[in-house]
Amino acid sequence: MNDAYGRYLYGDENALKEIIEEFCAPLTFFINGIIGNVSAAEDLAEDVIVELALNHKRFRGDASLKTYLYKIARNKAIDYLRKEKRHPCVQLNEAVEKAEEMEMLDEMIAEEESRVIYACMEKLAPQYREVLHLTFFEEMSNAQCAGVMKKSKKQVENLLYQAKKQLRVLLTQEGFKAEGGFGSEKF
Repeated sequence: MNDAYGRYLYGDENALKEIIEEFCAPLTFFINGIIGNVSAAEDLAEDVIVELALNHKRFRGDASLKTYLYKIARNKAIDYLRKEKRHPCVQLNEAVEKAEEMEMLDEMIAEEESRVIYACMEKLAPQYREVLHLTFFEEMSNAQCAGVMKKSKKQVENLLYQAKKQLRVLLTQEGFKAEGGFGSEKF
């Protein structure tokens, strides 16, 4: 029987600290080798020590304390793997990182789309730019656009049709798909 464990059984609380210092890190390393998850291995190593402290009657001294602890550690690691197999889950950090990466990618695509749309709009005739801006960016109705542009509603409808047609051609040249491509759903 381990000297520190014997002292612990006789009430020496410092002896348990010695056991933790001696075995916790090596147990973590051992468990991590089985399950491949350092965080979970640390938790399981702590569970091994807790089990030793709470169920001290189970350890009869037939084998060394080290052998006994590693046997418990191995069993806990195998149980962990079984549980993970039945209930697999993505690590929270991985999920958050993936979400952040996707959000950044979406923002970059949206910025690039906006840049290309504005660049293509700059190539349009001034009246086309104006009608598109009022309609899509200011979300004005054709009647409101007509009031701003001092045109009839029918003239605005015709301008808007021609402007969208021209913009679609320019966007297609820039790599936007004619139907349903990124950004083109507005036009």
